[in-house]
Amino acid sequence: MRARAVLGCAVTMAAVAATPQALGADGVPLRERDGAVVSWQPRSKTAVVALPGGNVLVIHSLRKYTPGAAVRVEGVKWGSAVDGVKWGLQPAGVKWGIAVARNGTFKAPLRIRGRATTMALRVTVIRRSKTSVVVSAPGATFVLPFAKRAVWLPGPKLVHAKGLEQFGTQVMLTVRTRSNGRVEVVKVREVDTASVGNVVPVAGRVLARDIAGRTLRIQAGGTGGVTVLMTVPANIELKNYPVGAEVSGTVVPGDLGDVVNLLVTGISRNETWALADSLRLTVGAPVPPGERAGQSSVDNGTIQPDPEVPPVVTPPTTPPTIVPTGDPVVDAQLAQIVAIQNSWTAARTSEPPTIMSAGLYSSGLQLLQDVQRQIAEGRPAIAVLELVGFELVVGKQPASAIVAGYKAQIIGLTTTLRIDLLSHL
Repeated sequence: MRARAVLGCAVTMAAVAATPQALGADGVPLRERDGAVVSWQPRSKTAVVALPGGNVLVIHSLRKYTPGAAVRVEGVKWGSAVDGVKWGLQPAGVKWGIAVARNGTFKAPLRIRGRATTMALRVTVIRRSKTSVVVSAPGATFVLPFAKRAVWLPGPKLVHAKGLEQFGTQVMLTVRTRSNGRVEVVKVREVDTASVGNVVPVAGRVLARDIAGRTLRIQAGGTGGVTVLMTVPANIELKNYPVGAEVSGTVVPGDLGDVVNLLVTGISRNETWALADSLRLTVGAPVPPGERAGQSSVDNGTIQPDPEVPPVVTPPTTPPTIVPTGDPVVDAQLAQIVAIQNSWTAARTSEPPTIMSAGLYSSGLQLLQDVQRQIAEGRPAIAVLELVGFELVVGKQPASAIVAGYKAQIIGLTTTLRIDLLSHL
């Protein structure tokens, strides 16, 4: 399996430094090809392309594309001999593929087909003002102005702690192109509320770097955007992200609406395709188990694994043990992760089981065991990233794999532990 960054999902790579080195991209299925350019990012030379279902691709390009242009993403026939692209097994019904970099951005020519009038895209809110909204997709943060009579619709049964504009809320935007070429938002519909611990994509230019304090300050969204201060875990080499560099990553907000208390869960350079695909410069959280080249598909600008069967792990006959560290905080965190592992195993071995998928149980148990090891060995930031990976894997499972009520319960337990770990970094 090739470890790669899926910013907006989670990824795993060793923290390494020095010169960037592109080792070739994975080819993944391209299920929709016709779309429209919503934004052009000049510093990273990327086009933000909205596809018909609201999915968003951030595509590196050598030429500029004007927002509002209707385009066709010129992927490549699956399995074609393209230099640097590695193909896996061809999913059923898929004819076209696209190269995806380790940081979750894409590379493909775009063919202009005219002008788009209206577009829909699912993105994450970074900040809302009276006249515009700053939003993010994996690989790009950009600003879209509101039309004069734009409406913002809260989602059903969503509870907001700090108003509709809070950081991390996922929304479906309807945008239109005016005759003068201006792309503006006419409607916003919330589809998922923000919560503590949600993983949020963010991209921008590094304004300041504090190596001793382990922080990066970036300008996200360019002119009219927002300044974001991010705390960087110890496993990430800060010297690889100098002032002036374009970066793309994911962060976890510490508090609802707080754009200051953010922990980086994944980061990469993003000025060029080569940097975006660099193994040396892309560092982040764990890749969801089972994800590999040719076994994933483009969905909302992220990589979603297609169903496959991971190696089966037999439930342990004895519960996990805790070796006291002498630190009451760490020992309490170890007790939490052991309790979560016990709950996970009990859900698989109960009659009837609440975890029906043997592969899901195996993948989840391996991640939870690694969380315990990272906490015990004094690496809480890495434990946070492992928990993010666990929640992403479990959260996307269908009801045939895990009972919905238990899925919410176990994610609630891991989120509580993750917030505790974040509070003691």
